[in-house]
Amino acid sequence: QAEDGIRDVERSRGLGDVYKRQIIIAAIGAYFYWKTSMVDKLIITSIRKSEGLLIEDYIVFNVTVTVANVGTNDVSGAELVITLYSDHNVVPTITSNTEELGTLEAGWERTITMPIFVNKNYDIDYIEATIYLGDKILDRHTLPL
Repeated sequence: QAEDGIRDVERSRGLGDVYKRQIIIAAIGAYFYWKTSMVDKLIITSIRKSEGLLIEDYIVFNVTVTVANVGTNDVSGAELVITLYSDHNVVPTITSNTEELGTLEAGWERTITMPIFVNKNYDIDYIEATIYLGDKILDRHTLPL
């Protein structure tokens, strides 16, 4: 009976029900987006550098980084990479600047201290800590010096 403008009461729910359904569908979609985006969520919560010690032609110092798993799943296979910069160029280090994080359980954190040996002729401007999971960058922080 739509021809004469009279709606069938049993079939018509009005626009209010349509909007309610859209809101519910949007809320469910947002929840699943949040849930999947929080699966592999490692963040750097702190980064600090110890005072340097001069040994022959090298400066030796420790970089300490705390990594927290704020995601919903345990994360395995992530790496922490420390990069030093001087005048926005990467400074080569004598020691390895990569650390495997192993398995980091959801809700836990781990503190990693890495000794860094660098030639004393470099004037280091800042240190960058980056967490990689494969080719994906999970987090990156910079410590200006």
